Amino acid sequence: MKTTNYITNLLELSNKSCKLKSKPQFLQIFITKNCNLKCIMCCNGFENRDAFLNYKTIANILRDNEQLIAVEWIGGEPLTHPDFEKLLDLAHNLKIKQILVTNGLLLNKQLIEKLIEHNVDVTISIQSSDKQTYESIQKGADFNKLKQNIKILTDLKQEKAHSNALLTVNCVVLKQNYKYLTDMIDFIDRYGIKNIFFESDITNGPNSAIDNNNIKKLLPDIFKKIRRKAQKNKINVFIDDKFVKSEPIKKINIAQDKFYCIVPWLSSCIDVNGDVKNSIFCNQKIGNIYKNNCSEIWNSIEAQEIRKYMMTKKTKLLKGCEMCHDMHVITKIYRALDRFTKILIRNY
Repeated sequence: MKTTNYITNLLELSNKSCKLKSKPQFLQIFITKNCNLKCIMCCNGFENRDAFLNYKTIANILRDNEQLIAVEWIGGEPLTHPDFEKLLDLAHNLKIKQILVTNGLLLNKQLIEKLIEHNVDVTISIQSSDKQTYESIQKGADFNKLKQNIKILTDLKQEKAHSNALLTVNCVVLKQNYKYLTDMIDFIDRYGIKNIFFESDITNGPNSAIDNNNIKKLLPDIFKKIRRKAQKNKINVFIDDKFVKSEPIKKINIAQDKFYCIVPWLSSCIDVNGDVKNSIFCNQKIGNIYKNNCSEIWNSIEAQEIRKYMMTKKTKLLKGCEMCHDMHVITKIYRALDRFTKILIRNY
């Protein structure tokens, strides 16, 4: 089913179909708004933190979408969901690859063993390797606890040599941490972590590094040093195009793209209130799971119109698309679906 859907999806994309027979390959789910931290750049806010999608709702969605290559658990902090371990078991039994985005502080040995057993890719949000800076950004966090949990995770992953699950660190570049970005390479290398993503603040809030021209001028040199150090330590680095354009992307003429973006053909993202978009970074609502089923939403009038716009590049009609306006279509996929992109490259 997964392979058939994958091939059909590629054919429909090639044929520029807007009403699809294929279903989404990837699904992002905000399973809860609850979180144990109050990060200064949080895009979810601090209100209604008791909201979550119940197990039955999520289970029905997954069972209706067994074609999925992967599901990404996001929040809030997903580990605060009352049925998180049951969700892990369900997706594993349905043979759906799983990705967990977490701050890592609620991990414990029992849960880590299950994550490894189910081959779950884990992305840990760490905004600095400096204790004071880390705790001032991720308010309520304990840096020593974080290091302890990372060590347990990496030690157990080494014991289970058969596991090919990815472990990645996500770092949002802010005014408060830009001086310590290079040190992040040494920090993750200490634990044998080989993947890191330096991301811009998607809220473009008051703490965003690119909001300050003086800092913005320093970033290219900082990231050059990061790349040199990462290459030496055999660490994979992805840097948001908002900071530095990668060399291959610089050489591609954006105007020649046949599509503005192909994410609307690949994925769906379900918010804790049931609203459905195409990814975390997309602002266009295409439906709500409490009003229609996933298949109806996937081919809703709104979803089809967005696909048409993506082919004709009528991006001025789509609120939020300006966030990626100067990026190549491939970079947009990575920005919107960076963790899924790694799975595609690894599996196909």
